[in-house]
Amino acid sequence: KNFKNRSFDNMDYVPMIWGQGTVKEAAFENAKKNGYKYILGYNEPDLANQANMSTEKVINRWLDFCNSGLKVGSPATATAPCWSDKWFKPFMEKISANSSLDVDFIAVHCYWGTDLDSTKGALQFLQAIDQTYALYHKPIWITEFAVGEQHMKLSMADPTCAENTRNFLKIVLEGLNARSYVERYAWFPYNINSANDIDSNDASGSTALFDYDSGKLTDNGFLYASLGNPEGYETYKLTDADKYVYEEPTTQQPTTTATPKV
Repeated sequence: KNFKNRSFDNMDYVPMIWGQGTVKEAAFENAKKNGYKYILGYNEPDLANQANMSTEKVINRWLDFCNSGLKVGSPATATAPCWSDKWFKPFMEKISANSSLDVDFIAVHCYWGTDLDSTKGALQFLQAIDQTYALYHKPIWITEFAVGEQHMKLSMADPTCAENTRNFLKIVLEGLNARSYVERYAWFPYNINSANDIDSNDASGSTALFDYDSGKLTDNGFLYASLGNPEGYETYKLTDADKYVYEEPTTQQPTTTATPKV
């Protein structure tokens, strides 16, 4: 939402062809003209409220990706590839059957419900990543991951929720860093008080890495910054000035100008 708080000029920007309306020859040409090296395929084509495209429709347009001269990421399905029997697996079967088509890396979206046992959830999450690699033996980019819907109904103000989220995050980051085939990953952070304008998913503040308005980091954000820096990137030196101090939202009582009865 609010990117004015940090400069991203020194970061490797990766564009996405989000849905069927954005596939234009100019999009690929512009990506190359701007010096981009990679391009991501469609966003959750298996969901009606996202790209909403059949495997056949995507395959019919995939040659444009392959001829773009860019490194191509697979479509990122809402269901993780290793579990996506109805979309991702059939898509990759069609890719394998056509020598003109390919993907350079697998894009993964995966959310995990961890309110019962965050350690178990983190290990199962990593197992899903391992299973995905075992299927295709291609580099993996996890372009969205976080705790799942069950946990997102809890507030950052709940100490158990906050602790479980940090435990999940720590175990997963250390596990991903240890897997050489995981080239990139990105946690999907909602806003602290969860009245977000991303997809109106309420009460998901436990995933927050930073406050949308100030850019200051939560405890999750400090943990992510300390563990989530890829090799070769200089770690930003965080100070207390970067830290967001959580305060419960207050509800202002309505005032009245009515004349009291006597």
